[in-house]
Amino acid sequence: MAKLLMVRLIRLKIMIKKIEELLSQEFVVRAQIDVPVARMAKNLKRDLHKRGLKKRSDAIHLATALYYNSEELHTWDASDLLQFDNQLKCRNGKNLKILIPNSDKIHGPLFAHPQLPQISRKNEQKN
Repeated sequence: MAKLLMVRLIRLKIMIKKIEELLSQEFVVRAQIDVPVARMAKNLKRDLHKRGLKKRSDAIHLATALYYNSEELHTWDASDLLQFDNQLKCRNGKNLKILIPNSDKIHGPLFAHPQLPQISRKNEQKN
């Protein structure tokens, strides 16, 4: 039980480190959800609801990317946002690319399985 707990703690530390590395890359922008972004999200949700923008959280992510002139919005949810790829303009007039990223091309792949130390198990059979 103690070894299992230790492995889980190691995995958690590895994932926290990977998340920190991912968020500290130069192309990642930390954005605040303020009144202009919230208004844009509300308008997007209202205007695009019939086209498939059903979740408020997706509208907030989309509005944030558009407001801050992101070149790309990465998503792992293929059913919702991908349909809007290159169809919406950022405030700078450029189209927003929406895609599922290739984890090999992202520095420090966040969703790759971490290499964990092997745990040797004692022989549980009685001799």
